[in-house]
Amino acid sequence: MQRRWLDHLMTINKELLLGLSILGFAAVINYFVAGQKIVLSFYDLPTLFAAYYFGRARAMQAAVASVLMVGGISVMHSKASVGGWPLWLQHMPGWSDLFVWGAFLLITAFAMGTLYEQKEQSRRELQETYYGVLQILCGVVANDQYTYNHSHRTSMYAARIGEQMRLPEERIEDIRAAALLHDI
Repeated sequence: MQRRWLDHLMTINKELLLGLSILGFAAVINYFVAGQKIVLSFYDLPTLFAAYYFGRARAMQAAVASVLMVGGISVMHSKASVGGWPLWLQHMPGWSDLFVWGAFLLITAFAMGTLYEQKEQSRRELQETYYGVLQILCGVVANDQYTYNHSHRTSMYAARIGEQMRLPEERIEDIRAAALLHDI
């Protein structure tokens, strides 16, 4: 129980560190580069990485954070007022560009996150099929019920040893599969 909580905390910290570092990098570039439209592409990076590594929900969160950060930076850069209205409230071509960029970023986050989740679903289905084939193969190879049960017990023990060694879940599943067929 405690290990799963720590793993979850590490995942959150990795996400937060990745997002903040990329946003910080983009903000620094934004400060030094004169072509502001070029800099907007750097704010796409947190969304792309979040979609690739963490899925649709995190990609949408990263996209919203990027849009809010770019909006905040734009507001801070346009403190001057013209005609009694703050400059950022007036109709400016730059704001329409930001709106279009933000809309496309949100669409990209949703689409890439959905692709990630579909890929993960396909991978899980393939893995389940693989383990089913292993079970069938183990049953065919086993000469009797004792050998069949022995393979299952060996598989369980090997997986537990892998858990105690704090191996990644994918590695534990590989060990479990290999232990099922250890007599071959």
